[in-house]
Amino acid sequence: MENFRHQIEKAVEEDATAEEKVNKMAKLFDDALLEGLLHVAADAQSKLVDDQKVVVAAMKATAKAHKNKAKLFGKLIKEQRQEAARPTQKPHDGKTRGYAENVKPHGFYGHTHLTALTQESATMMSDSKAQPQETTKSKKTKAKPKNENKRISFLHKAAFMVSIQGSSTNDAFAKISRSYARVSKEVSNKESLKIAPNFARCFCRKCRHVFATAEGIEKMKVNVDANCLVRMTDGTTEEGEAIPDSQVKSEDATISSQMAGVALIKHEFLIHDEMPIEVKSESQVRNPDKNKRRGINKNRLKEMAQMTTKVRASSVRLCPSAFMPGIKCKHGTKCTSEHDIATFLKGKEPDLGETCPLYDQRGYCPFSYACRFGNAHLTEDGQQRKETLNSPYVETVNNRSMHIQMAMRKRKYDFGRSLKFLETLPDCYHQRKGARNSAPNAKDFSVDVAKKGGVAETIDEHEDQEDASILKGTTNMIGSMERERRIMSAKELNEKLYVAPLTTVGNLPFRRLCVEMGAEITCSEMALATSILAGVPSEFSLIKRHPSERIFGVQLAGGFADTMTMATQIIVDEFEVDFIDINMGCPIDVVNQKGGGCALPTRPTKLYDVMRGMRSVMNDMVLTMKMRTGMKEGVLTAHETLTGLVDAGCKPDLVTFHPRSKEQRYSKLAKWEFVTQCKSAVPDIPFWVCGDVLGWEDYYERREHYSIDGIMIGRGALIKPWLLTEIKERRHWDIAATERLDLVKKFVWFGLDHWGSDSTGIEKTRRFLLEWLSFACRYIPVGLLEVLPQRINDRPPYYKMNYVNDADRLSNGQHNHLNGIIPDAAEADPPMAPFVEHQGDIRVLSQQVHIMDFDFESRSFRVHTDLVIVPFNTELTRIHLNLGRAALLPNEADFDGKIAVNGEEATYTRIEPIGDLNSSCPSLCLSDLSDSFYERYRENQGELKIDLPIDLLPLVRQARCFLVAIDVLVRAPKFGVQFNSKHGNIHAERGAHAFTYRTSAITGTREWLPCIDSPDQVCIWKFSFACDATHTAIVSGELIDVELTEDARQKIYHYRQMVPTAAPNIGWVVGQFTPHAHQEMAETTSFALPGLLNLVKHTTSQIDKIMECYEELLSCRYPYSSLKLVFVDQCSESVVAYSSLSILSVHTLYHKKVIDAAQESRFTVAHAIALQFFGCFLCPAHWVDLWCVRSIARFLAALYLEKVFGTSEFLYHTKLLLNEVVNYEFQWGQIILRPDLRSLRKTDFHFDPRHPLMASSLYIDMLIKKGHLVQRMLYSRFGQELYLQVLNGMLSVGVQMADRRERPAAWSYLIVSTEGFFRTVGMVTGQDIPAFVEQWVYNGGHPHLDIAYTFNRRKNIVELTIKQDTASSHGRCCYTGPLTVWIQEIDGATKHTIQVDSNTCKQDLQCHSKGRRQKKKKCPLASGEEVEIDLSNADPESPVLWIRVDPELNVIRSLSVHQPHFQWEYMLKHERDVVSQLQALNRLEQFPSPQSKQALIETITNEMIYYRIRCRAAFTLTRVLNKMTETWCGVPDLIQLFRAKFGCKSNPVIPQQNNFVVTNTTLQQYFLMQAIPQAVSKMKRQGGSTPIEVTQFIVSLIKFNDNSVNRYSDDHYRASLLHALLFTLTERELMNDNSRPDQIASDARDALEEFSYALNMDILKPSYNRVVAIAALTGLNQLQCQNHIPWDSSVFWRFAKAGQSTPVRKAALWILVQRLPNCREISIIDDFNRLLTMAEEDPEPSIRVHIPTLLVATPPFTADNFLDFSYPLNNAQYAEKIWRIITNIETEPAVRGLFCDLYFTSFGYAMPPSLRPIGAPIAMQRKGNPRFFTPTHQKSAREYWNIVDECPPSPSCINYISRVGNMSDDLLQ
Repeated sequence: MENFRHQIEKAVEEDATAEEKVNKMAKLFDDALLEGLLHVAADAQSKLVDDQKVVVAAMKATAKAHKNKAKLFGKLIKEQRQEAARPTQKPHDGKTRGYAENVKPHGFYGHTHLTALTQESATMMSDSKAQPQETTKSKKTKAKPKNENKRISFLHKAAFMVSIQGSSTNDAFAKISRSYARVSKEVSNKESLKIAPNFARCFCRKCRHVFATAEGIEKMKVNVDANCLVRMTDGTTEEGEAIPDSQVKSEDATISSQMAGVALIKHEFLIHDEMPIEVKSESQVRNPDKNKRRGINKNRLKEMAQMTTKVRASSVRLCPSAFMPGIKCKHGTKCTSEHDIATFLKGKEPDLGETCPLYDQRGYCPFSYACRFGNAHLTEDGQQRKETLNSPYVETVNNRSMHIQMAMRKRKYDFGRSLKFLETLPDCYHQRKGARNSAPNAKDFSVDVAKKGGVAETIDEHEDQEDASILKGTTNMIGSMERERRIMSAKELNEKLYVAPLTTVGNLPFRRLCVEMGAEITCSEMALATSILAGVPSEFSLIKRHPSERIFGVQLAGGFADTMTMATQIIVDEFEVDFIDINMGCPIDVVNQKGGGCALPTRPTKLYDVMRGMRSVMNDMVLTMKMRTGMKEGVLTAHETLTGLVDAGCKPDLVTFHPRSKEQRYSKLAKWEFVTQCKSAVPDIPFWVCGDVLGWEDYYERREHYSIDGIMIGRGALIKPWLLTEIKERRHWDIAATERLDLVKKFVWFGLDHWGSDSTGIEKTRRFLLEWLSFACRYIPVGLLEVLPQRINDRPPYYKMNYVNDADRLSNGQHNHLNGIIPDAAEADPPMAPFVEHQGDIRVLSQQVHIMDFDFESRSFRVHTDLVIVPFNTELTRIHLNLGRAALLPNEADFDGKIAVNGEEATYTRIEPIGDLNSSCPSLCLSDLSDSFYERYRENQGELKIDLPIDLLPLVRQARCFLVAIDVLVRAPKFGVQFNSKHGNIHAERGAHAFTYRTSAITGTREWLPCIDSPDQVCIWKFSFACDATHTAIVSGELIDVELTEDARQKIYHYRQMVPTAAPNIGWVVGQFTPHAHQEMAETTSFALPGLLNLVKHTTSQIDKIMECYEELLSCRYPYSSLKLVFVDQCSESVVAYSSLSILSVHTLYHKKVIDAAQESRFTVAHAIALQFFGCFLCPAHWVDLWCVRSIARFLAALYLEKVFGTSEFLYHTKLLLNEVVNYEFQWGQIILRPDLRSLRKTDFHFDPRHPLMASSLYIDMLIKKGHLVQRMLYSRFGQELYLQVLNGMLSVGVQMADRRERPAAWSYLIVSTEGFFRTVGMVTGQDIPAFVEQWVYNGGHPHLDIAYTFNRRKNIVELTIKQDTASSHGRCCYTGPLTVWIQEIDGATKHTIQVDSNTCKQDLQCHSKGRRQKKKKCPLASGEEVEIDLSNADPESPVLWIRVDPELNVIRSLSVHQPHFQWEYMLKHERDVVSQLQALNRLEQFPSPQSKQALIETITNEMIYYRIRCRAAFTLTRVLNKMTETWCGVPDLIQLFRAKFGCKSNPVIPQQNNFVVTNTTLQQYFLMQAIPQAVSKMKRQGGSTPIEVTQFIVSLIKFNDNSVNRYSDDHYRASLLHALLFTLTERELMNDNSRPDQIASDARDALEEFSYALNMDILKPSYNRVVAIAALTGLNQLQCQNHIPWDSSVFWRFAKAGQSTPVRKAALWILVQRLPNCREISIIDDFNRLLTMAEEDPEPSIRVHIPTLLVATPPFTADNFLDFSYPLNNAQYAEKIWRIITNIETEPAVRGLFCDLYFTSFGYAMPPSLRPIGAPIAMQRKGNPRFFTPTHQKSAREYWNIVDECPPSPSCINYISRVGNMSDDLLQ
């Protein structure tokens, strides 16, 4: 033995390759096994475990031997079968025992030899031969089990040795496992071994061992009981004594059956000292004692009734006459209730809580003084408090049944429809024995029947004290209209989550809980038909339905057609249900004895009568049935029942099948193998199955394996209601104990709401809570399970949980801000997410924020924050935090505050990151400024430096947490926080509010809070916000509590955000807001300013649909517990998204009468919600990764737009987005989505895009839009399913890691990097796309494809030529990759995918048609539609009708396709692809001809064409006609078309009254009605004058516009007419000083009157978003520009000043900016200076950003004419002012970036010429780095000054300009 040990040690220590080591060790291992020194071999093997390379090499080295081993095992098994029949001998020696005692399974990873097994088997065989044979029969029977045990022992050891090999041993292990299971069955007559086909892991019930593959052993850490192996091997006890055969057999049977229902718990959680839980054996289940059957307690109902009686008797009851006015006690002196309130309160039991759930929901408590929370709604004078809530309480449905019960008792209910059917039955059900006791007879009916509900009008006084109005029943009316009953089909239930009807536990509160967890179909508890007909109140209470139950059914049980039919009629006529379910699966004996439940299918005739009778009274309601396999175990009759129903013509609408028998009840597992046979019996009926689903894998695996339509969730929902969420999100929810406790709290809340808050209701709630908890206690936490999912019948052995106190992880043990459980330190943290690196020396684990002293007058508030920080650098002596300039430190302002570290005051300093930029960049050159900016920002670690106390440094060296407390005073912040208050000294001012917003693309929290303002620093948050009592504070996170101060002047709102969140995603809003809780989504709340509640309700009415769409697409639930949408004024952006909080502009709101704003507003709301998933929950790792999450959110919103508005709308907006990106790159340069942070190469832009505070906001906007297009390219490349799986994978991992609050390393999975995103893409799709990523992500630009083709008749091919232009702009690049080309031929369309690999590419594409042979032909299109095409204009030699290149927009490109004129006409008229039609419209402008004109007119009039194409065709027709003025004759075609469609029938010149009906067809007509007048107004003659017919047409439309009978607003239509009017104006000569008002032309005078009238009326009665006023202002500007009225900018300054509506201000500012490049007067300098002042000091952030955006779009002059000093603004003062704004440290980052754009647009890279010294050379560009390529007319000047041949463009930077200013054909698009 020592020799072996020495050789092993030498083999381990020698310097050799891993493979050589393994081979040598394998030989030593085999030799040790041969010598019987198995424990030595085990020791040797364990020494190699740590060397991973050796282990891997060993696995590879033994892979080839596995096949031979499998054969050897098979041969060995065969020999053992032969030897097992022989007699046995005495036990062998102890060598095997030594092996079993020393082997540890988790130590075996490498080579294993079978010689030891062979020797042992030989020993066993020799022992068996030497064993003398028994002579008696009894002795022979005893010998067999012992011998069989030896066989089991051998096979068991063989399986054990194979299981520790690699995964290549599948075949060998499968053979052994089958033999082992078969022999075990022979011995114990039970199934002792469960083995999956791929045996990832298996469990041996014989010895309680778990076997696994080598990959799973280390994870599972299985512990094997060695003694068990010994006993099974030699048949002896631990002391060596022989075990009697009978005892062996009985023990084996007991162990096998005992472990059959035991769940596998991880080894580290097991308690080995305790006995496992006891599980009944299968024999006990099969042959139960009749008096001790499980699950049956006949005294249970009696005991519960006795307990209820005791509760009622012990509690004092208050008579209703004591507190209800107008009600007298009818019992008089015999009344046993209390009549004195004071006496009642003295004897009443103490309250259970301080808040009453019923009062909080209703505003009053219906149980008054009897409520066990009565003090919560009791005033000081002892009266009941009542409160009016903002959202009214929604009553439970089906809760008015007293009138039915009384009618049933008086036998006066009208069962006419039921009796009509019963009379047709041959056996006269209505006269059967006992029928008179259960149902009324026809003779008993009263003649006088109530008209409503079938209830008699005369109802006697009821014995209870209820209001008489209740007894009259409820009406089925809404106002004067009858309520329409919902009609549902069974197919609507497919793919939905159905919670089974559960007797006792499936009550209404539990169903509400299930609905919140994701249930979509619910059903009542089983209701007995006889009890309903008897008027039993408790039975009617089962039918109650909560409004949240969208699809609800009632389950009826009964055995006869009369009772079931009449009970069904009552339910159908009186209650709101969607379907009725027949109970044919109840195993309760009482129900079965009366013919119901499982007994009903055994009586086919009765069953068919029941089905026919119920169907006769149900009208169109869905009828379902739930059944079992049969009555007795092993006798399967369900398929016969279903076949009989089909043959008898009594098919139900849906079948739910529970594959268990009545006798089986709920023991064993369901027989899913019987499902297929039952389904085949009813192939055309929806077939659902219920049974043993406790995990989402079970759900989807069985859905895929069995051809069923759905799965019903039963006990699984009782054990874990969140199973419904797991199924929806396809993930395991490792739910925390606190979350499970929250579910219990919700159930109690719902129970009190349902059963009441008095003593009786409390007792009922407690009882049913315990009923549910008896199932919920069976849940085993996911983290404890060895194998997922948990099986529904498994119970856990004793286990333990290891926790460590939070304080042990902190330095002083007192600061607990983590709000989570920190597990044992021995448990390792999960690894960091791939490609996510921690930046900085510290990390914040949690942060508490307290906001107080909030004052609108001084625009200030105080902030105290506590940060729990863990150091990453053990040499740390100081920390850096981000802090804005408006947040004053204690040494900068006079207030009581300090900065302390672990309670000890620390020294601190503020650092200015930028410093003096003027001194550092005296050249006034943007290139030098960009370099200086980036270096300073990159080196900046934070504006606040805090020195750590010396006493803290030892804790830092130990990497222990410490607490930093900081007080700051935020006073008059210039940006970051917006205060909206006209009178700041009045807190209660109507509409006063304040909110936070981002000052750059990604940051902004630092302006009011000391923090680490970085997106990769996520932590847990807790807030308290003290504000005025009339205000509401809304903060990121979940609202915990609201408390009122003692003086009742302030409220303190407490929030917490337990989802790790970065500081940039933290924000708040405070002010006078009215909350509105969404009825369909309780977790969603919208907040409205005073007077805007109705608009908020309408705008957010589709939130539930949006959320449902996202959750369906992503297969993941909303990641936060709440969603808050707050609509504020003067918002910086349309959407500012924070964690669980979205701030939107009030201009997003729209009234239901406004048609035009619906799409844009809905997209904005959808985008806000999408940003919660990607942007807030999953945040970027760095600024350069921002594009990834933001573009995903934008693309998700686009997918919602496609779902709601259609694919054409989706493609149309995608095309517009593509045009924006392409134009920006062409004019400014390449957009690089992910620039390289490590690269020092200069970018093409004048700013460095590697830092968010330097990038231009225009660039950021286009960056996100280009990212949107890249996401769509991925979506098209991989398909919807795979792409959404990528997003689901990111969210699912994030949700799981977010729950691990005790493991900060897991939080890194909430951070998304570009590399990590594409890694996930590769893992999910299985495809690597490095070329795609390199071209579209790490590089920028777009290709310009110039495509031409010719048809080769001889070869019948299309010769396609593709040329790429990369020289005309730095924004273009060369594309290599696939390109889609569609060729539409006469005989059909063909798709070709070609590979573009060079700048010039030629492809030959085969045609499949010949030349045309007829003038007209029906041609099949790509969409599958056939259209008749007139081929008279086509080329007779070519079969090609048109070609389309990349119609799906799968490439970011600009495109120019050359094909004949007639082909563009065909494409426009017959193609249904929106992108191709837009392309055809653009090309037809270049071909003015009668054919083009006719094609455009046909397009406008064709209602089958998409309405946006029709509108665009109107503008295209105008441009074509303007080039064909010589053909004009009479009234223009567009005017005739308008009058034909929209003119009065009697006089078409007068338009019809407006009647905008919102349908698909009329909406198209509405937008066409707006587009045609605008298109007509652009018609011009050759001299530029407008035809008189056009002017008269527009003026008549304005004058005769009548909206008096229209239910919708015509604001946008009137605005469009005013826009059309301004385009009819013709420019006149320049006005001089002698010009008079009466000299204005008549058409201009009419226009001036219309504009002035519209503007004044809009001031008195504002239009939506002031669209009419904006159109009028634009018209006045046009009059000035056309020289009809004097030039006066003061008119527009009145509307641009603060206090006006934001849209009006923006329109006025646009007008003022448009004047700058066109005006050469000195007065323009004052306008420019005012604009600069507003950009710096305006109180509204959106205006401060809007002004430089307009200046960049329309600069006063550009770099190609900066040498022309005739421009008044081309001077040194202009350049110095812009430079001062750029270098000012107090300038807002977004404003600074835009002024950098303006500076570059005006002067380029270098110093402006006006600032250069006289004689200094002018070099505007650095050679070798050209910037722009737009041609210019100043060629000689550029050549002389060596300026690059280009000029800066005016990019299309804002959609608002195109909508309002340019009045293009996209105005209404």
